[in-house]
Amino acid sequence: MGHSVQPATFRAVVSLQLRPGTAPEFEQTWSRIAADVRTQPANRGQWLVADTGDPERYEIVSDWQDEESFRAFERSEAHQGHRSLLAPYRKDVSMRTYVVRRTVAPVARPADAEVYVLVPASAEHAEDVLGTYRGISGELAGTPGLAFNALLRDVDDPRRYAVLSRWSGLEALRAFETDGRHDATAPLRRHRDDAAPARTFEVVDSHG
Repeated sequence: MGHSVQPATFRAVVSLQLRPGTAPEFEQTWSRIAADVRTQPANRGQWLVADTGDPERYEIVSDWQDEESFRAFERSEAHQGHRSLLAPYRKDVSMRTYVVRRTVAPVARPADAEVYVLVPASAEHAEDVLGTYRGISGELAGTPGLAFNALLRDVDDPRRYAVLSRWSGLEALRAFETDGRHDATAPLRRHRDDAAPARTFEVVDSHG
C-alpha cells in the first residue's frame, strides 16, 4: 500500500540581487538546479519569482516536509554545488525561513482533459540522446502545465527513442508551443525521426 505525501510545513525564501545583465543565464541555471532538487524526497515544490519593479531582483522559494529535512539538504554536498553554480550571478543574497501555519486550497474548477505528447527520436549512441534530453528537462523545469516527461527507449530497437510528456490540458500545451519556452527543445531536433512525426493524444478515460 502506498503512502500519501506529507504536506510542506517549512518554507525557505532566498532573496537575490543579481549582477547586471546576468538574469537570462541565472534563470537557465536555476532551472537545471531545480530539476535536481525536485528529486529530494522531502521537497514539496520550488518557485523562482522576479521583482516586477527590479529586473535583477529575484526570490527563490522552496517548500519542505519539515525543517529537519531542509537543514539536512542545506548541509549536503549537492546544495553546496548548487550554491557554486549560482555564485557568478549573485551580487547580494539573504535567506529567511518560515513555518507554514495554515493553507487554503484553491476552489476546484473544471479542468481541460490531460494531453500526452509523444515525440519519436533516434540515436546511434544512448549517451547522445540521453544528454540532450536531460539538458532540455532542466530548462523546462517549472513550465506551467507540464506535469511529467520521460525518455523512452524501444525494447526491440535500442536506437529508437521517444520523449513522452504529460500536460494539464491542451491550452497549456499550445501556450508552451507559441512562446519562447519551446525554443529550449531545439537541441532535440537533430535526433528527431522525420518519418514519425510528433503526436498529441487527449485522455478520454483512465483507471487506476
